[in-house]
Amino acid sequence: MKGLFSPRVLQWAGKGFWAAADQALFAGSNFLVNILLARWLSPEEYGAFALAYSIFLFLAGLHSAVLTEPMLVFGAGKYADCFLQYLKILLHGHWAVTGLIALLLALAACALGHMALVIPAQALAGLTLVVPFVLYSWLLRRAFYVKGAPQWSALGGGLYLVLMLGTFGGLRALGKLSPFSAFLALGTVSALVSILLLRFLAGGSKREETMPERNSVLGAHWAYGRWLALHSLVFWVFSEAYVPALTAFQGLAMAGVYRAYRNLTLPIFHFLTALGSLVLPAASRRYCQEGFIGLKRITVFWTVLAFLCAILYSAIIYALRRPLVALLLGEPYMAYTDLLGILLLGRGVVVLGRGGEIAARVVERPQFVLYSYLAGSVATAGLSLFLVPAFGLWGAAWATVGSFAVQTLAITILTWSLWKGAGFHVRD
Repeated sequence: MKGLFSPRVLQWAGKGFWAAADQALFAGSNFLVNILLARWLSPEEYGAFALAYSIFLFLAGLHSAVLTEPMLVFGAGKYADCFLQYLKILLHGHWAVTGLIALLLALAACALGHMALVIPAQALAGLTLVVPFVLYSWLLRRAFYVKGAPQWSALGGGLYLVLMLGTFGGLRALGKLSPFSAFLALGTVSALVSILLLRFLAGGSKREETMPERNSVLGAHWAYGRWLALHSLVFWVFSEAYVPALTAFQGLAMAGVYRAYRNLTLPIFHFLTALGSLVLPAASRRYCQEGFIGLKRITVFWTVLAFLCAILYSAIIYALRRPLVALLLGEPYMAYTDLLGILLLGRGVVVLGRGGEIAARVVERPQFVLYSYLAGSVATAGLSLFLVPAFGLWGAAWATVGSFAVQTLAITILTWSLWKGAGFHVRD
């Protein structure tokens, strides 16, 4: 009992609380925005928003792969003593990466416009204008996790929530809400919050730091992030391919329904992502200090914790599914309430592989994560092509469960090879 209330445990409990609060505020505001858009826009307009956002997530994965994910490891490790100077290099790289992303989005918007797909083209046009500011806020938020100070990110999350809800409410009151204006609102609020976060981050240390060698930083990020960049493509197929598949086979409205229901499964995903952002640097430090045994302990603990959280959330949401859908989505969605149970089942399956992903990243084997999602993506492609045309929404939901199960099995097998010492040398 005494160990349960030790200073170290209490410190981690406090960090876990602020990480959960931060993710709840940022993700909760985005969750509410999606719910409100599903209610306030037509199914076709919300489907266009969902399609544009799924494309954005693919491109944003490149940003995370070469900047954010390596920062969580290197920022807590080799660049811990010069983190702010290291971060400056990453922020400069951010504008180069997001410039490329914006260019790709602009080309896609033009292509859709030439195809007379007006609503999707307008959605992508709005996203093109704001993508650098949205991803800038994402990068800054994760920097606070490396510093072990998620409370400042949580403060920004509170501001984000207030501004986002106020902006969307104002747009609707003025009759100006559309997929295009929704993305403009996302970018504007993200830019304002980023200004606040940057001030907190810059004021967190007064000591002078040595500027790390730029080419060394970029080389380390590329060596680590190239696997994750490829992984971002694979992961997009794994998690987002159902939206364009439903658009192609069932239309924008059905893609909007699928996205609206999937939104109800995302809070537990965001909660575990927030905690995972704390676990990854902690696991990296534990591996440096205690070697493979310490890493194994924290990995097993994280897997069990993530699974229990997912089961608890799923049970509550499924039990309340009908009044919850009526309250949040409205009457047009009531015919699909059983869809929620299938999607929640998928979340329970996929979290079983979270511990293995942490272990692979810490020992600098991100290709193992890639391999597992590649297996899941192959399952996604095969199952979606077979089930979505024949069974529509229900086919997409069951294909999701199947692909999640394949990915979890693959990362479990690869993690077992780590436990057996295959493929790398355990540190002394």
